[in-house]
Amino acid sequence: NKAFSILELMVVVVIIAVLAAIAFPKYNKAVEETHKREALTALNIIRSAELAYKIDNNKYYAVASLADSGVDKDTADDARSVLNIDIYDNEDWDYSVGVSGIDSSTATATAVRQRGEHMNNQILLDITGGAVSEYSW
Repeated sequence: NKAFSILELMVVVVIIAVLAAIAFPKYNKAVEETHKREALTALNIIRSAELAYKIDNNKYYAVASLADSGVDKDTADDARSVLNIDIYDNEDWDYSVGVSGIDSSTATATAVRQRGEHMNNQILLDITGGAVSEYSW
């Protein structure tokens, strides 16, 4: 008999299902790590732009949101233009810069996750010192 039996086919299906059950969570974790690295890269671009802005203006530039959907599109465009950065609206993160201290002497860049399993989680970058903090995922 040259055909596969139903039992042999079921064993193959079970093996494929087990492999998929192992691989799918690892794939999702890899995708999330990629999104976190994207946010960290953008935060470092913002940090560099803010440090350059401070050299010229002796203060940091406060930005409510760098995403077109976060605030008025013109405000986001103006902020990106002033800081001379190419971070545009994306569906995964919303970026902002909070400024505090006397004469706007300290600043923190924030990336807030906009969708997915970790929606509303944040990554914070201290622009003044460069320290990164994030909520555990």
